[in-house]
Amino acid sequence: MLKVYVAGPISNSDSLVFLDNIRKGIKICKDMVASEFFAVFCPFLDFMYHMTLNEWDIMTVKKYQLNSLAWLEVSDCIYLLDGWEDSKGVAREIDRANDLGIPIFKSFPLLVEYATRFKEKIPEVRPGKAEVFSFTAKVSERSGEGLDLRQPKIR
Repeated sequence: MLKVYVAGPISNSDSLVFLDNIRKGIKICKDMVASEFFAVFCPFLDFMYHMTLNEWDIMTVKKYQLNSLAWLEVSDCIYLLDGWEDSKGVAREIDRANDLGIPIFKSFPLLVEYATRFKEKIPEVRPGKAEVFSFTAKVSERSGEGLDLRQPKIR
């Protein structure tokens, strides 16, 4: 299974948008878990940790972010949800993924194709950053969809 870190906007000053971001993120993660391809880290579930805090527990945004980044660092790739462009948190996650050479997808069909190759253990899937760029270019030419990799800008 491909370990996927799902990244998208969460925070918003409008409470309803904030809740809708969480709902959308959890739904997409649930659908991905139900497939045969993906083991998913879903940062949209972080609010559940907060719901179970004791009165004496101290939790900070920084602690949540460090927890998420630890999972990002062991993920096989990142999948970006709609609206990621406006998220400061996602920008930090993209920067860290690029530092580590972790592929970044905003196209679900490309992610599925990558997962299929990963599952089949094709050697070119993730041997290093240069080869990942080469693989993604082949996929992009064939499907007509581009793979966005940020270094430091999304191309």
